[in-house]
Amino acid sequence: MSRTRCIIKNNSGHDLVVAEPGGSLERYRGTDWGDTVLKEGTKIPNGSEIEVGSIEDPGPTNRWGWIYFYSGAKASYIQLYIMSPRKGNRLASLGYYDQNSSEQDPQPSGVVLGEATYDSHTNIMIYNFTCTQTICTIKNESGFDLIVDVPEGAANYIRGPGHWNWGIEKGTNISAGAEMIVGIIGNPNLNERDYYGWIYFYSTAKKAFIQLYIKTTDKAGAYEYSLGYYDKDSSKENPQPHGILGSPVYDSSTKTVTYNFSCTQTKCIIRNESGEDLEVRIPIVDGMQFKGEQMLGVSAIGTKISHSEEREVGSIGNPDKSEKDFSGWIYFIARSKNKFIQLYIKSSKDKDGYSGSIGYYDKDSSEENPQPHGILSSATFDQTTNVARYTFT
Repeated sequence: MSRTRCIIKNNSGHDLVVAEPGGSLERYRGTDWGDTVLKEGTKIPNGSEIEVGSIEDPGPTNRWGWIYFYSGAKASYIQLYIMSPRKGNRLASLGYYDQNSSEQDPQPSGVVLGEATYDSHTNIMIYNFTCTQTICTIKNESGFDLIVDVPEGAANYIRGPGHWNWGIEKGTNISAGAEMIVGIIGNPNLNERDYYGWIYFYSTAKKAFIQLYIKTTDKAGAYEYSLGYYDKDSSKENPQPHGILGSPVYDSSTKTVTYNFSCTQTKCIIRNESGEDLEVRIPIVDGMQFKGEQMLGVSAIGTKISHSEEREVGSIGNPDKSEKDFSGWIYFIARSKNKFIQLYIKSSKDKDGYSGSIGYYDKDSSEENPQPHGILSSATFDQTTNVARYTFT
């Protein structure tokens, strides 16, 4: 008796493996396969075309059956189905594995790729298994490193219900100016639910964890992607509870989303016209030479700014639209005065919200009262170059 040969063309981007799923006693189901099904663990490499089994042509009764595979592209088990009826055309499809599959309902969990193609001249059924993916790339334009890491309260550095095909390793450093692929997520086929997920990073520019979000859907063009601050309560309905950072761009020709992570800073430059050296110092025991969570690149303790010297002593991040104003202080000692002084900076999302000054150190300084002992001089701002200039006389 002749047989219908079942051939898979694997164009999914990942290997397929003949495998016994949980809940099934065999790598296939149906009594009409004989010994034709490939052995457990047989790989069907991406780009290959392999016969996986053959089923008897119909006799007194219909012939039908399933063969099971593990799909790296789908990160789940799938099943090949074929029906050779006594009357009518053959039926065939690929779907998600379901132990409740039956002749009346062969793919209860949905068809992955639609119908297969039958060649009546050769009696071959060809299943073309394609699975497109979306590549997530970060372009780090923040001026500081991004580090792939697990934030407090998270179980892992990557989150998504089995939809990520590949993710960058924990601890990977994406240096300032670098562009790097950080994850690859599958695109759902027709009738599948949306795919979505997050990847977490520690931003040394923001001194906080941020998260990349992606959602893919089978509806053309209906993609969502964003960068935001990490929140363990993020959901598909509210993916970025703390607001959005950066401006991702989607390239449909390469199926790549590029997340441009930019975080501008305002540089603090001091010119010393006091007639003596200024020195970066800690004014209180067990303290630091600066105060403010968003202060970046502050000069090391002991750094001297000589008379008539102009030097960059640190910078502060500029807030995004969803953030509050940033503020901070840098501390120096003026030895002839035998006093500590402090440089104050505030950066704002509002164009006219920047302010800066130099005054005498006070541990009770706050954003509401940044210079309790009075201002010695005020800063000037150049927003085209993001520079705040201070003159200490």
